[in-house]
Amino acid sequence: MKRPSIGGDESDSKRIKSDEADCPRNPSDTEKIDQAEGTASSTHTQEPKSDLPKLPEGFVSIDALSRGEGIVSVIGIVQESEPVIRAARGTRDWKQSLRIGDASTRPGERVRVNLFAKDEAHLPNPNIGDILILRGVRDTGYQTASQLVGSSGGYTWDIVCKKPGSSDRKAPWTTPLEPAVVEFCHRLLDWASDKKETEAVSELLGVEVDKPVLDGRSHTLLDGLQAALDGNGYIDTTVEVLAIHPYETEPNRYTVWATDYTRNPEWESHNSGFNFLDWCPVPFRPYAFRIEFWDDAAVVAPTMKKNAYYNLRNTCVRRDNFGLIEGRQREAKITLLNEDDEYPHLKALVQRRKAWLKNWGSNRRASHGGSHPF
Repeated sequence: MKRPSIGGDESDSKRIKSDEADCPRNPSDTEKIDQAEGTASSTHTQEPKSDLPKLPEGFVSIDALSRGEGIVSVIGIVQESEPVIRAARGTRDWKQSLRIGDASTRPGERVRVNLFAKDEAHLPNPNIGDILILRGVRDTGYQTASQLVGSSGGYTWDIVCKKPGSSDRKAPWTTPLEPAVVEFCHRLLDWASDKKETEAVSELLGVEVDKPVLDGRSHTLLDGLQAALDGNGYIDTTVEVLAIHPYETEPNRYTVWATDYTRNPEWESHNSGFNFLDWCPVPFRPYAFRIEFWDDAAVVAPTMKKNAYYNLRNTCVRRDNFGLIEGRQREAKITLLNEDDEYPHLKALVQRRKAWLKNWGSNRRASHGGSHPF
């Protein structure tokens, strides 16, 4: 079926405001990343608060980061990984933003890592759940949260892969890992696979869970977006992509329709009245969330895959000119997820998806045939 242009008879300018003031910048949009070399300082090894063996010599646990502008080495589990992009300022090196945690961090906590490189291939680009070993990164901070920065050519990285059979990787200039580091990484992987979070169980049972993160946002289900409008207007969420539509009037803008298989009562009637939803079956419209992708996020949008899972961070939630709830994704804080990733919000989404499709399939076969709406 040929996809209709978004907006139908309404023009893009009428349907959605383009002024940046409509969706004010969250503080994280204005992070000032200094790529200059930090001044080296001595660090001491900290032992994580767990039954793990002592950290290898020269490494510091994540909860011991002090935003002291010193040079540190850390070992962490990758929890979020953003696409590689060109830095917007300075020398415009290649940049990758990650978030990592370890046995010393509480559930939901993670530290932001910004890595820079002159060559795109020199960035680690790890998978979620991999162990990332960083040496020579600067312990800095943004507001009240710690932040690690790796300047181009000033740090090294190694990856110990989570999945059995996958090849571990390292930066081209990195020497082989010491046996004690390899042993610690394997023990950390075992610890992570055995760890049971109460939050994961709660959400799988259908209990609404908010997962606090370092910058103050909460993980939000789409049936609770109204609460975001009463808060700071920014959320983190996990979704399945349903459709990706480019704008006809603006080449660097996309509308992405997504769902987490929770029903927003406000979309029950509103979404059914707009002809740009012709591609979406009527029973599914209360589950479909419209997100406008622009700026750095618009670079990622055409690479996104239909029916794939993504974690979106720092998504602005607001009302459009018609009073309908919409999302605005400006930053490339977008992580592609695999169904087998150890991420509790994804596991809960997959369970809701299975339940919805089971109900849809029985009703659809009875009347039209087929088992999936898209």
